[in-house]
Amino acid sequence: MNSKILDHLIRKKGTGILITLLGNSPLTASYVCKKVDVTFSHGNNLIKELVKSDLIKREKLDGRTFNLFLTEKGKKIAESLKFIKSELEEK
Repeated sequence: MNSKILDHLIRKKGTGILITLLGNSPLTASYVCKKVDVTFSHGNNLIKELVKSDLIKREKLDGRTFNLFLTEKGKKIAESLKFIKSELEEK
């Protein structure tokens, strides 16, 4: 199935952040932004939204560096999104 449908159904970058953290936590915000291919500024805004939604949590390492972790709610949603993404991509 073409990626346009996936883009319309799910926010691609936010989904990418959750799926990147799935099984790979903790990761720094800068690493996740590079992996998902977003600017740090845009990625940080997405991360703030995901924190507010209780999908991820941030833990300060030093200065301005944070590790990101999925919450239990975030893990469940990331697993579901990963499944949906794989189903849509294989068609």
